[in-house]
Amino acid sequence: MAWRDGCLGLLGIMVFVNTLVTLKESLAVKDRITLDFRSIIQNYWSIVKNKTFSFNLLALSAVYFFLFSYIGGSSFVYQTEYGLSSEQFGLVFGLTSISLILGASSSAYFVKKMDITRLAMIGALVMMIGSITCITMYMLNMGLIGIVSGIALGLFGLGVLEATLMAIAMDSQQTALGSCAALLGAIPMLLSSVATPIAGQLVEVDTLYWLVLLSAIGPLILFLVFMSARGASVKAFTH
Repeated sequence: MAWRDGCLGLLGIMVFVNTLVTLKESLAVKDRITLDFRSIIQNYWSIVKNKTFSFNLLALSAVYFFLFSYIGGSSFVYQTEYGLSSEQFGLVFGLTSISLILGASSSAYFVKKMDITRLAMIGALVMMIGSITCITMYMLNMGLIGIVSGIALGLFGLGVLEATLMAIAMDSQQTALGSCAALLGAIPMLLSSVATPIAGQLVEVDTLYWLVLLSAIGPLILFLVFMSARGASVKAFTH
């Protein structure tokens, strides 16, 4: 085992050195700019000041927070409270994941049929209904099927929202698109990274607390998407 780890470490070093030596900067010297942290911060700040971008950034963060909260608590709830085996949990988790894929696929279809802002509102509404369905079904003692149906609906809305929110946020900017993409990639993951440990703590106390967390995220997402759509409408009206 130690010998194998040593070989893998050596291989990694060789790849790193080869990359430094072999891969040269392709951008012409005259087109390069010096690293200026003040300029970078000002650039990011000017992007974040755009309300449409900011609301979509926060909405996307909340979307991933829902996803990571589900991932962080589902295995404990499904296997401990409902007694699923590892194989059964994998099957249920896989089925709910299919719902996310269907949402993303339908988003690609419906974006050709309607305004993308309206599509985002529909996705947010579906996600809120799904999140509230989870806790409602649990309170009505509908069992695992009730919870999973709500989760599947929420993940369908998530699939619709993920691509549409990114597209709307990127469309709000005319310059510095690389910086926009960097913010959309880093900030949501950073903010939502705390969801997993929070969900893990809540499910150990009571499943209801975990479901309360999921159900609270849905209305928040709908509010953020609504504010984004409202800001975009006002901007279009004034122009």
